[in-house]
Amino acid sequence: MYFFFIFFVFFFLLKGFVFFFFFFYFFHYIYFSFVFFVFFFQFSFFGFIIFFCIF
Repeated sequence: MYFFFIFFVFFFLLKGFVFFFFFFYFFHYIYFSFVFFVFFFQFSFFGFIIFFCIF
């Protein structure tokens, strides 16, 4: 019973951590894509030069 309780708490924390990690990664991916898209749209030529300088 005690082992089952520890396993349940560990599984709940692991599931919460995985959900938080995926949410954090997905939010950052959307945020950086949006910032890069706005920057690329406003300064299309300047952003194009920077894009080719980075890659």
